[in-house]
Amino acid sequence: MLSLVSKINWPILIVACATIGLAPLFPEPHVWEKLRMLVQGNLTRAIDWFDLLMHGTPWVLVMLKIWGIFSGRADGQGGLWLQLFTNDQAHARGRSTGLT
Repeated sequence: MLSLVSKINWPILIVACATIGLAPLFPEPHVWEKLRMLVQGNLTRAIDWFDLLMHGTPWVLVMLKIWGIFSGRADGQGGLWLQLFTNDQAHARGRSTGLT
């Protein structure tokens, strides 16, 4: 699933979050209203669940994409954390990055 999410371009996700994820902006975004209703136990109607799914999906995709980048499961490269906090690649080239 993360490989599918990793193929979605960032601009598309940002536009989706800014439009569908935040619509309508006033008086408050639907996703915020539905999350509040879920916590309070008032999310009972089918249309409310559909609204939560529709307005929350872009945000979930962004979180999955970020998690895939940092965990390395999306690209199979070992993840950004591994690249940032190890200098195995730098030692292989004969240089030190000073991160360790």
